[in-house]
Amino acid sequence: MHSLVRLRPKHLRARLAIKLIGVFALASVAWGASIYAIWGPLWPVEPTFSPTSPSSETPFDIPFTVENKSALFSIEELFITCRIISLKTKENRQVVRSHVTIPVTSIERLQSRRYVCPYNWILNSKGDTITEALIELHGEYRFSWPLFIKGTTNSGIFSWNFGPGLPHWLVGIPAR
Repeated sequence: MHSLVRLRPKHLRARLAIKLIGVFALASVAWGASIYAIWGPLWPVEPTFSPTSPSSETPFDIPFTVENKSALFSIEELFITCRIISLKTKENRQVVRSHVTIPVTSIERLQSRRYVCPYNWILNSKGDTITEALIELHGEYRFSWPLFIKGTTNSGIFSWNFGPGLPHWLVGIPAR
């Protein structure tokens, strides 16, 4: 009598197992990409710095945005150093290689804070205006529990655009 149950050969079962593993891996990657697109990275991410919109204020009254893009980890004990690489005013005053560090405390996950470089004392003379400036922001921080990882980050260079329109900070060094 012939058995109605047919056993598959081992190589067909192995091929089926490999396909199932591939489908599971593909579904996992798609799920992870969806989570990343909706909430952001699930791992610690260094803070990012970006200039805000143009303003008629003085350069060191215009804030920068400091952002934590991590969906799970807050940034703790953040200290930001504003480094002046070079600065010139209409009255030919110059500042080169100066820096000030101040604590910003923390930035919760998926949040941002405003940061203003504390250099307004440069414009203590009435009528003087900053015409050129290059600055860089440097951050030292640690992530929240359970990692307690310490890190540093640099913004890259920001340049003061004193040209036509409202003055504002630009990312990078302008071409001359």
